[in-house]
Amino acid sequence: MNDRSPVMRRCFYFKLWRSVATRFFLCALTAAGILLLPSVAADEHSTGPFVLELSLDGEVEPILATYVDEGIADAERHHAALVLITMDTPGGLSDSMKDMIQHILASRVPVAVYVSPTGARGASAGFYILLSADIAAMAPGTHTGAASPVLAIGGYVPQIDEVLRKKINQDAMAFLRSFTERRGRNPALAEKAITESKAFTEKEALDGKMIDLIVSSPEDLLRQLDGRTIKRFDGTQVTLSLKNPVRAPFELSARQKFLARIVEPDVFFVLLILGVLGLYTEFTHPGVIAPGVIGGICLILALYAMHFLPVNLAGLFLIALALAFFILEAKAPSHGVLAAGGVASMFPAGAAFAEVEDGDGKGRADRSTGSRGFLFAGGSRGNGSRARRTLAGGIFAAGARRKVRADFAGRRAKAVR
Repeated sequence: MNDRSPVMRRCFYFKLWRSVATRFFLCALTAAGILLLPSVAADEHSTGPFVLELSLDGEVEPILATYVDEGIADAERHHAALVLITMDTPGGLSDSMKDMIQHILASRVPVAVYVSPTGARGASAGFYILLSADIAAMAPGTHTGAASPVLAIGGYVPQIDEVLRKKINQDAMAFLRSFTERRGRNPALAEKAITESKAFTEKEALDGKMIDLIVSSPEDLLRQLDGRTIKRFDGTQVTLSLKNPVRAPFELSARQKFLARIVEPDVFFVLLILGVLGLYTEFTHPGVIAPGVIGGICLILALYAMHFLPVNLAGLFLIALALAFFILEAKAPSHGVLAAGGVASMFPAGAAFAEVEDGDGKGRADRSTGSRGFLFAGGSRGNGSRARRTLAGGIFAAGARRKVRADFAGRRAKAVR
């Protein structure tokens, strides 16, 4: 009997672990399913003109660019009368900004960008987005502009020669003129936001013919737009019919909320600290296992938040890390720590980073990769700086890479080369 006791104990522990692992697996699959749910779309069964409302609140970055792209596509599928983007942004990444603008210009549904509420701003990258819309509106007590491209390397703003500075500004000015002229706005005044970093109040923007309306609320905006004839980017004339509109919000998906939350400075710094401390503890105290597991996962998430890793590559690394944990679990006694780490890395996080196919066969993650280009930043809302990945197309020599992050209002620009 005593000879069989160790075997029986091993069988008991094996069955117990299998039960625990199964529950972990089912919970992880449930979390993965939630993270892969699409963005909340609007109800198709409506009688009045349909208005889809998006909220661009925060820095312009790949996750919000994907969100705006999907919102415009959803509006087109539902034959919406208008896409209303309420904006309050300090600026952000140039490639994410350009991605949004390209979809706004190509949208089959008229797009209105509204800087709101009172005290909000459409600064820097938000200035470009505002001027690219079919209808540009601002609430009282808001401002826009300050759209000079900013480059920071190695934690400081470098002294660049005048030729390079001129190339950067001329490229930004040409991009701004490419759509402001066709929108019937004032490109000469708009360019001062680049050359002089000039900012404008809502009244200055209206008097300068850069925006169309000053309204106090979205309801007031829709009321004033009803019956208004606008000229689309392709030159066609469209009369808006917005009487008794059916308004529906288009919300971030669970996956997008998860990824957007990771790149917030408070979460990013916690992940980075946990990652570094976890790996340091594992290297200095071999065999503890748990710090190494936690540190490995947190470090990959932190590298994504810093835009060292594009979203799909971060997902691949998480899946590879999970497989490594599963293999090590079979060879090293970790009391389930490695297996639990593998489940956590493979399913909730891995599913969130997974590439999802769009209707055109292109992966959404392609639009959420580490961005290339300059940062257009109009300041941060009390948040610390974080590194951003960039490859300046047409500005630096091919293959030159920078990690860029910058902000205005006297804050320190930070970057890693």
